[in-house]
Amino acid sequence: MEENEFIPHQENSEQESKPKHPKSSKSTTQKSDKSTKKSSGILSSIKEFDWRKVRVVTGTLLMVYGVFLLLSCISYFLTWHLDQDKIIGRGFFEFMFENSGEPMANWLGRFGAWNAHFFIYSLFGISSIGFSFVFFLLGFKVLFDKALLPLWKTSSTTFLFVLWGSYFFGYFSDKVNYLGGKFGFSLNEWSVMAFGTIPTMVLIMSLFYIVLTVTLNPNYTAIVNFLFSREPKSKQPVNDGTLSMEDNTSYADAFDDILIVNPIKEEEIQQDIVSETVHFSDDEDDFIEDSESEIEVVYKDPDTTFPKKDDEFEIEMPVEEDVFIPGPIDPQPSTLSDD
Repeated sequence: MEENEFIPHQENSEQESKPKHPKSSKSTTQKSDKSTKKSSGILSSIKEFDWRKVRVVTGTLLMVYGVFLLLSCISYFLTWHLDQDKIIGRGFFEFMFENSGEPMANWLGRFGAWNAHFFIYSLFGISSIGFSFVFFLLGFKVLFDKALLPLWKTSSTTFLFVLWGSYFFGYFSDKVNYLGGKFGFSLNEWSVMAFGTIPTMVLIMSLFYIVLTVTLNPNYTAIVNFLFSREPKSKQPVNDGTLSMEDNTSYADAFDDILIVNPIKEEEIQQDIVSETVHFSDDEDDFIEDSESEIEVVYKDPDTTFPKKDDEFEIEMPVEEDVFIPGPIDPQPSTLSDD
């Protein structure tokens, strides 16, 4: 009986020992599939998005803003004293949406007056006009994907000269104004207090030399020679009509490097002997005119002669052979023909 005894408790224990698959694994896989589908859908939508439209809109806005800022800054130099009291102490939105009804003297209205006041008065003064150039170049690069000038080099050079210009023009202002702006006035006020008036100007010019050398690297030797050279200009050969001006200049340039040495010493130089003038009488003139008035062409056949005038030679030509035999000039051709 003990061997055939039924024990149901063991089956339950075996079933309990079997691992149970959790239902949460299915839900996690479903969630991961949904997340991958969403991410792939976002990436596909980004790839399908037409970025060219964004470039066109952004580049056009930057170029238009560059021109807008240039015109507003030019107008600010003429109308700043009329609009400044309306802008100082007011924020952008407060100034733009104020219902005062007062017209602005700036050519481009409230937005132009606020932008010009911000860049010129609140920042770097008159040199802030360089930012309009940078905005235009940046917009052209974004719109057409072509650079009129090297963008990074041009932008950095412009920004350095804007800073130096604000420092330089702020030296000549006794208060915050459109010359150097707040930056230039504050920097000059500290420099004068720290170094003095004359050392501040020396520092400004030294910074100009450094900025100019770092950004543009000009040839100072050529500039000095061009400004202070006292050498006379080389004389070019006179154009006599046979050569053009280009030929004359090229001829002169070809012999610029040739060193001419005169082998004759000063002791060997003698005074030129001037020959006496020769006077001809009237008879001699008549004789010369008669000798040059006629010429005879003589063939081998002595019977045929052809007198010609206004020539200097007497020519004998054979009849049968093509041989040209020049003869001497006869002062009395009539006597020779008779013989």
